[in-house]
Amino acid sequence: MLRTVDNRYSVFENSLTIYGYSEDDDCVYLRPNKGNALYCVELAQKGNLPETLDIFEKLVESYGYEDNARCVLFYTKNPVILDDSHDNFCTKQSIYLFSYSKPMVEEIAEILNSRIKNYQEIISALFDVGLVNTYYNDRDSFKLKSYIDTHNYHQDQMAYLFRSIFAEGIYKAVSDTENYVGGNKERSFKVYQGIGYTAAFGQSKPDIIKCFSEDWRGYIAFNIDFSRDRVKRSIRTWRDAARTFETDRDIKEGYQEFDSNIFPTENSKYIVSNILAVIDNKYALKRISNHINVSFFEKTVFTKNLIYKTPIESRDTSLDFLSHVSDANRYIKAIHKDKDIVTPKSRDIYGSDISGNYITYSFSESNSPHWTVIAPTRSGKTFFVMKMISQTIGANIVPNPEYNMKGYEQIGKDGFEIPKAMIESCTKLGKNRVVQFDIGQSAYKWVRELKKRYPKEVLVFEDNINELRFGLTDIRWNKESNSPDQEDMTFSLAVISLILEMGGGEPLVASEKTQIIEAFSTLYQEKSYEGLSLRKLKQIGGYQEVLAGIKEHFGDLDELTMLSDIKGLERVYPFLCVPLLEDIKVYLTMKSNNYLTKDMEREAALSASSKISTIQSSPIFGYYSKADIKDSYYFYMELETIKSLGENVFIPVFILIFQKLYRRDVKKAQYFKNRGKTPPKIFYIIEEAHNFRKKSLESLFDVALREAARYNIHCGFITQSAYDYNPSLLYNVGTKIVLPSDKPDEQANELISYWSSGVKGAEMLPEEKKYIAFFKDYNKKYTAFLKYGGGVITLKPPVSEEDAWIFNSNPVQLDSET
Repeated sequence: MLRTVDNRYSVFENSLTIYGYSEDDDCVYLRPNKGNALYCVELAQKGNLPETLDIFEKLVESYGYEDNARCVLFYTKNPVILDDSHDNFCTKQSIYLFSYSKPMVEEIAEILNSRIKNYQEIISALFDVGLVNTYYNDRDSFKLKSYIDTHNYHQDQMAYLFRSIFAEGIYKAVSDTENYVGGNKERSFKVYQGIGYTAAFGQSKPDIIKCFSEDWRGYIAFNIDFSRDRVKRSIRTWRDAARTFETDRDIKEGYQEFDSNIFPTENSKYIVSNILAVIDNKYALKRISNHINVSFFEKTVFTKNLIYKTPIESRDTSLDFLSHVSDANRYIKAIHKDKDIVTPKSRDIYGSDISGNYITYSFSESNSPHWTVIAPTRSGKTFFVMKMISQTIGANIVPNPEYNMKGYEQIGKDGFEIPKAMIESCTKLGKNRVVQFDIGQSAYKWVRELKKRYPKEVLVFEDNINELRFGLTDIRWNKESNSPDQEDMTFSLAVISLILEMGGGEPLVASEKTQIIEAFSTLYQEKSYEGLSLRKLKQIGGYQEVLAGIKEHFGDLDELTMLSDIKGLERVYPFLCVPLLEDIKVYLTMKSNNYLTKDMEREAALSASSKISTIQSSPIFGYYSKADIKDSYYFYMELETIKSLGENVFIPVFILIFQKLYRRDVKKAQYFKNRGKTPPKIFYIIEEAHNFRKKSLESLFDVALREAARYNIHCGFITQSAYDYNPSLLYNVGTKIVLPSDKPDEQANELISYWSSGVKGAEMLPEEKKYIAFFKDYNKKYTAFLKYGGGVITLKPPVSEEDAWIFNSNPVQLDSET
């Protein structure tokens, strides 16, 4: 493994040299012959809300009389280079706790609902502490990976790696004045020793989030010794030192008070602390000192030896100071989201959290993979949503070499601006798919460039509004149960009710639905309906593609040919082989006129027939559906044109398009699942969700959202206010996102209902109140707050100059196809 460093570095005999590891015991050895087994746990949780562990009282009680009653806490920050060259956008931050006591580390891990690190992870953590790790995000997995190859620890070549990078690298980074960070003379690493707390601890101190938010790289180490024997010896040493100041009355009295206050409770109330910082920005030190309530002074580095006596192996005991256990507890906080997501599903998005730490998130980390966004005007909604979509498909957006920077937009031969950016690749397109319903053309430029790069995989749906056709009797027949597909029938009846409601009428009641189901079933089984002729289909309009397909499959047929007379039509176009609303109305009218029909059934049949008659002649809803929408990796539809039809038509049309796509994707997912494979992840993006807050839609979305998770379908709803969402929809959503407005205090009132448990009339849970307080304290523009099953996290996606151009909402023309 990593053996002793060669003769050039024999001065490091007492340094941090790794001599071996144990896979079974999850440790590394810092001394020959398996001496000093070192264990490690990372303080992380499911959210960014600071959580103090309050563990030292228990640790003192359990381990205070053991030799290994000591731990070292590290705040580390290492550089991250993102795949889009955002070198300074975020850092890799961690809070590590190292100890030679395995039971103690295991106990802390259990409190965090985590695990102790394995030997490879411990070595990687030591590289973080050693200031040699630089990270990049893997484009496919969104995982952070180090530029140092840390896979083959057991090979002798790692000794060379340790010598050349770890040992020499740290020394030069800290002590060589010629080695500056980024070539900046002001950013050289320096060592700063903590000498005590700056003031009494208030409610807000220490603020670990603000500490990490400052511009620095390196580490801050807290050496915490709670051995009762060593604490007692330290107290005696300081008490004896009082004799040096016999002539100074104030100092002498201070020590006497110290002596009388501490000694009666020394075994449970106090620990010995030693704090050391190795950071690269001296200008940030004062602010860091204020945030964590610790006074520092610069410690001059005279020899290499001093550097290698790291806080893990040794400390300058002359600068130890006494801490109350409750004060030490304040630094044992978890503020970072756990980097190991608990779901096998892939990560969906990444960015930086409120402290500048690299963070990833998968919508599958919550019980429900669906999500909502509230984003007021000018809160960065377009950038956030579009960047999120681009990340889910692994889009690599790069400068367009044809674009010339002249201070104004360039116009090409086609009359449109020459793109400033282009999409080079989408590594996840296909594995992840998108169905996007846009309003206001906010995504036009993005979709245009995406379609240029992937013309066959991207489908822009812009059908002629006068030729929209959605048959409300387009219901599959379940051959196993010999009955209509229950899901399709429930959906169609709900849409009929929605259309009636939108037109000012009454929705269908249970008895009317029963009569319609009976009518459809009888007509379908007995084939006692004629359907339409080819001529009638042509006269209605909108069926050009269907008529062309019939001609291709069955040749030239007479225009008077009835669809029901074409043999084999059901195999090609099953949606043309069902009863129409007119057929159902006739059936119900005849039943209501039959004297053998019971009175209650007669009344229900007559009422249902009357309601259907208001819809049956609608060219959009009263006849057959058109051919299915072509399969695609990315489906895009601008809904603004359909809105011109009026709300009473627009909303049902949207729901029917949604259902057509949804049914297609469910069928595809079932194909994968039946073969033991994971179906592609599909994101449904629905803008301006307030348009769909109708009572009749609640049951439709309730069913769809509960079922969709089984098929890897993720539905996202976007609007400006939390009040635009039905409580029932929020109850079925796992991730609730908010982008801060210019008035976060007012916005916080919305979060009371938006982030609540979802139970109507129930009070907010204590942790939910903490989430809102966290939002008030740390809201920052363009940084999203995501509340999910594990807590609240913050995420700000990186936006390059090319991103800013391509996500701009200025409309451009698009080629369309259906």
